[in-house]
This record gives sequence, structure tokens and C-alpha cells, in this order.
Amino acid sequence: MAARRLTVAIARPASAWERRAPLVPEAVRAMVARGVDVLVAPSSARAFSDAEYAVAGATITDDHAGAAPDLVLTVSPPEPGSLLPDTTYATFSHTRKAPATCAGLLAEAAEKRVRLLDYELLTEGGVRGAPRLVSFSRSGGHVGMINTFGGLGSHLLSQGYTTPFLNAPQAWMLESLWEARARVFAMGEAIARHGVPAPIGPLVFAFMGDGNVSRGARDVFELLPHEYVAPADLPALLKAPPSDASHKVFGVVVRRSDALQHVAGHGAVGATGGDLDQHGGGGASSFDEAKYLEDPRAFSTAPFATGVAPHASVLVNALDWDARYPRWLTAAQLRANAGSGGSGSRLLMVSDLSCDPHGAVDLGAGRLSTSSAPYFSADPTTSLAYEDVDGSRTTVMAVPALAQQIPREASEAFSAQLAPLLPGMLAMASGEHEGAELRAAEVTTASGALSKGFEYIEAALASRERANGNGKGTGGGATVCLSGHLFDSGLINRALDLLEQEQPEFNIRGFDGNDDGTTSCTFELGACSDAAADATIAKLEKLSGAIITAQATLTMRR
Repeated sequence: MAARRLTVAIARPASAWERRAPLVPEAVRAMVARGVDVLVAPSSARAFSDAEYAVAGATITDDHAGAAPDLVLTVSPPEPGSLLPDTTYATFSHTRKAPATCAGLLAEAAEKRVRLLDYELLTEGGVRGAPRLVSFSRSGGHVGMINTFGGLGSHLLSQGYTTPFLNAPQAWMLESLWEARARVFAMGEAIARHGVPAPIGPLVFAFMGDGNVSRGARDVFELLPHEYVAPADLPALLKAPPSDASHKVFGVVVRRSDALQHVAGHGAVGATGGDLDQHGGGGASSFDEAKYLEDPRAFSTAPFATGVAPHASVLVNALDWDARYPRWLTAAQLRANAGSGGSGSRLLMVSDLSCDPHGAVDLGAGRLSTSSAPYFSADPTTSLAYEDVDGSRTTVMAVPALAQQIPREASEAFSAQLAPLLPGMLAMASGEHEGAELRAAEVTTASGALSKGFEYIEAALASRERANGNGKGTGGGATVCLSGHLFDSGLINRALDLLEQEQPEFNIRGFDGNDDGTTSCTFELGACSDAAADATIAKLEKLSGAIITAQATLTMRR
């Protein structure tokens, strides 16, 4: 008897700006050639037409339920009510940090016995923190840099300067990344030919971090006439710029070793009066990566705040930050750099590709922007945000899901990463086997229940619901940050069980992934005495120490 043909379905994009596809027509053609049936929901918004998929051998149909697909692929989380019973979904589920918005998806998955595989958790060998197997990161960096140029042009115009940056496009307005690159290249030719007004130069772009997002941004930056300099050389560049400084732009890549410095005594980051560690001097020479990962709060970002930020025209924030780590630049530090009223700052723009308004760069504005309104301005002297671009303030761009704006190229890159994983996903969906990489990405099992290692999400959602019921966080005893290999070791589940017993009113504020592959969970203990809070924290410390594989650290503030 012939084996049953497996079926993959591609769902319709779930939002107006979402035009990406998890698989492009060429990948569909290859799957059909291997004997896999492919269903594609019709869409006039998707960057690839229904006709392209039909020519590749897909069946264009809305009736996915009738075909009972083994695997459904989406980019954005599935729309509420759309899950097909007894099916495996691969998607960006946005469940790992247990946001309140994921509660409906998880409830529907449990009711309909849906397995959820999360692209974000697909890593080499299934190891958390290892390189991701599928992502849109580099594409997001491409779009971020293209759109940054447009914001810079508007900012400079508001200061009275006409520059070639005014010709920079918004990526979503163009047909392709290649067209966008051509426009940026032409802009670079104008800079080389005519230059930019001398008073605004040298134009220095500081790239925070060296991951895929930063590299994608630099792919585009390098289309301009440019020169890279070391962080330590920035003061000399501004003091004595080269004769052709107005006919090119300058870039500086800032890594941890450039931005951080150990604080003597392991005091809290940002504490006044803390002397910088005298062993090894300043900057990169005083940075110990292992020591930083062990105790990040024993480090100061003074080398960045005082040695890089004051010299930058544009900060391109490509860091994945969480509360365990020190911020690289705050509104207070920016005010100190700028002097009275902020008029002395060279900083024209912050391009926050991390889209974390209270992250590594925190200007106090606390907001994001959108694809249709990508820029706003922030006043570091008041921490207020304004809708317009005003040269007297700092222009900010912080648009989520930037890769949506170059949907064809972003989809092609993502599809090439995803296609090799599909045979394993189909095997998993049909119950044949489960590889380590896929098991690590399985948020819910075939029964719809949370997988081992993800049970913490239920407790986290319950704590959020309690907090919402109170109209605010529980506050009280202390705020605690537990960091380490929380999931792989099982520590997070045991820690939440302990908190349920000791502090029934505790509130989880969030989960964050760290650069070193660990995770941080920040939570507030319920209103209680200092003694009760200390007793709970002591038990958490004992538990964390007992689970050696977690390599956990616990920090607390009142």
C-alpha cells in the first residue's frame, strides 16, 4: 500500500503590514517534487502572488481544514480562532517571555490539541543561546539602516541643512532590496561629490553590537563612502578630522569590550562614588568576558557613555538587552554629555533596531514607532516624546518587525534557512521521531499541553492576571532577577513552584534572553515584610545553588 502523502499548509498573513512568507515558491516546488502536497491560503497582500505558488505546484485554497494538513507554517502568530485541531504549527509564537498576549493562543492550542514549534527557539543542537537556525535578523538590519538615513535627512533639514540623506527612501516604498541599495548607493555618490555641510561633520555612526542585525545594518552603511575607526580614535577624529571628512561618513563598531569596565568592589552599576577598577586601566583592557557574564552588575558602561556616545552622530542600537545587564546609555548620561539644555550634544538620532524603549539605550520616552510613522523626537532633559522631528531634540526610530518592509528578500533568506528543517518537522508531526533541535522548539506538545521546560508560562500568565486584577503590580517586598540556564535545567519551574508556596501574590514582570544563552526572569514579591522577603530569597538562592547545571545568579533590590 502506498504511503500517505504528507501535507504542508501556508497560512494567510495575519496583519496588514505582514507580507512575508515562510516558504517561497521555489521551495514549494522542491517540496512538491519530493512528494509533499502544499496548500497555500490565497492572499493579495503576500509578496508572492497566488499564481507564483500555483505554478510551483501548490494548491491555492482556503479550505485547509478539509485537507487535514500535517504541518501549518506562518510567520506572525496564527489569528485567534484559526488553529486547526490535531495539527502541528511552526511560527513565531511570541510565548517564550510569557506576555499576556500569548494566553489566548496557548488556550486555543490546549483546547484543539495543537503542537506549537517556535522558530525563535530553533538553535544549533537545540541548545538555548546557540546560533539560531532561522531568523529575519539580517534583513531587519538592512531595513533599519535604509530607514535610518531618511530620519537623519529629516532631522538635519529641521536644523536648516539640505543633505543627500533627504533622498533616502523608506524601504517599504520600493519594490526590492536591490532598488533600495541602488538608491542608497546614489545617495553615497552625492555625498562623495558634494559633501555634507561642514558644521554637521564628521558624521559618525556608532553600531552597538556585532550580531546579525548590526551586520545587516553595516551591509547598507558600506554602500556610502565610509571609513571605520576604532572607539579609542573618536576624540582624535573630531579634534582633527581629515580633509575629506565632509565627503564620507564614519563608522565605529562597539563591542562589549569597548563599552564596559569593571567596577572595584563589585558595586551596583551606576552607583555614585564607585571607583573604576585600577587593575588593567580603562576600556577594553579592563574587560573580562567571563567575569562579566558571571556578574554583569559589577560593570559600568562609562567607557561607552563617556568615550563613545558623546562623539556619535547616530547610535544604531542592535543589542539584545535585558534587566540583568547595565544600560549602555541613559537619559541622565545623555544630559551629562550634552550640558545644560541638551544643546551641546552631537547625537542627532537613535536608531533602535532592538525596539526596546527601556533597553540598552533608554532616553526615557518609553515608546515605539510604526512603519507608517517611523520617527519621533525625544527630549532627554524632560524624558518626553514628541510626534514631530525637531532638530533641537533627538530623533528616534524604533519600528518593530522591520524585515516586513523588504518581504521578498526577507522571505527568500528565511525560506532557505527553514527548508532543510521541514523533513524533520513533518516527521515530528506524523509521530515518527523528534530531533533535539525540534524538541527544544516545541512550546506545546501534540496534546496541546505546555512542553516540559515551558510549564513556567502558565504560572507567569497567572501572575500577570493577578496583577491586572489588582490594577497594578503587587510591589511590596522586593524585585528579584533570577538569571541562568533556567529552562534546560528545569530551575524556572521549581522556582515558580516555590514562589507559589511562599509568595502567592508574586508577579512576574518578564523574561529576557541574554547574549550568553542564559535567560533572566524578573519578578516582584508580594507585599510582605523585609524578613519574609529575605526568607523567600534565601530559599531561592538555596534552590539555585542546588541545581548546578543552571549556573544561576540571583540579584535583588528593594
